[in-house]
Amino acid sequence: MRQLGRCGQVLGGGTPSKSNPNFWNGDIPWVTAKEMWNSEVRDTQLKITQQALKASPTKLIPVNSVLFVVRGSILFKRIPVAVNRVVCTINQDMKAIVPTDDVFGDYLALMMSAATDELKSRVGVAGNSAGKLDTDEWSSVEIPVPPLVEQRRIVARVESLTSRSQKLRELNSSLVEDMTRLLRAEYKRITEHAPTKPFSDVAKLVRRWVKTKPDQNYPETGIRSFGKGTFHKPALTGEQLGTKRICRIKAGDLVFMNVFAWEGAIAVAQPEDDGRVASHRFMMHEVLPDQATAEFLCYYFLTERGLEQIRGASPGSAGRNRTLGITKLEKIPVPVPPIEDQRRFAKLRKLHFQLQLLHREAETELASFTPALLAKAFRGEL
Repeated sequence: MRQLGRCGQVLGGGTPSKSNPNFWNGDIPWVTAKEMWNSEVRDTQLKITQQALKASPTKLIPVNSVLFVVRGSILFKRIPVAVNRVVCTINQDMKAIVPTDDVFGDYLALMMSAATDELKSRVGVAGNSAGKLDTDEWSSVEIPVPPLVEQRRIVARVESLTSRSQKLRELNSSLVEDMTRLLRAEYKRITEHAPTKPFSDVAKLVRRWVKTKPDQNYPETGIRSFGKGTFHKPALTGEQLGTKRICRIKAGDLVFMNVFAWEGAIAVAQPEDDGRVASHRFMMHEVLPDQATAEFLCYYFLTERGLEQIRGASPGSAGRNRTLGITKLEKIPVPVPPIEDQRRFAKLRKLHFQLQLLHREAETELASFTPALLAKAFRGEL
């Protein structure tokens, strides 16, 4: 193990005078925290001149050094670390480590990323309430430093695995986009010459009121805005619910959250929602099976035209003041294609929804993959 402060020469930075036009628009990249969101720095928005370099505290940073942020509120969330692929300079909120001959810059950056929790624990509060990582704090953090050949092997292994992870992300995203285009094309086809009917002719509002008991549990369901479906809340006892009125949900219901329907809080209740409860602000509708399908109607209400209709039926300014009116909702004209077309569309939309769900789950798992991989590298398990 070796302390970070002993892994190379530490260089600081500074900001040339912004009022001197001779200091800016030169050819030397000047790195700020804005350029630190990627693991590499290849170019910057701002560049300084040789004159600015001589007149300010900032120094030239050799290629393949490790740059990291030591001041700013971002430190409370993460410690941005990157390797510079071009000779550059840095501002005063950053430090650079020019690695010793026995330390590979890319490996050092990986180990600093792996030690981010330890580094974050050492972030203090500066006078302006922004985060600050003092040299005495970060330089004493220890990392494993195996032989150079092993360092390069670990970096290559991590890059190979993260590259596969990124390709999987791109593939998942492409599948969702392809299915989205297919769904839109099918919707356009079946609605192009479809007649319209008032919503009340194809679906009926139902209120399955639940009489609560103080010692009984009632698992609640919520609806995400922007058409992202339902989610489950923790169960509450009747005593915890107090005077709150609740209704029972049935799988297949077309559900509107009346105060946020205007921003797409509309969903079809899934099999796993069956029997759960929701507050009186949820408007459950049973769709008439010979007239429409819940999946088709939900898709319509989430289109630009459908949301326009919902917003028109939700008077008010914003937020909880925009309540969807029952009577106004019932009068909204909805397209009613042949029921067989709707049923085929419903199957396609369910497949699309399931694909989106799998994509979100995969994204969550992939997001935790890199930190777990770095932790293994830090422990020497790769």
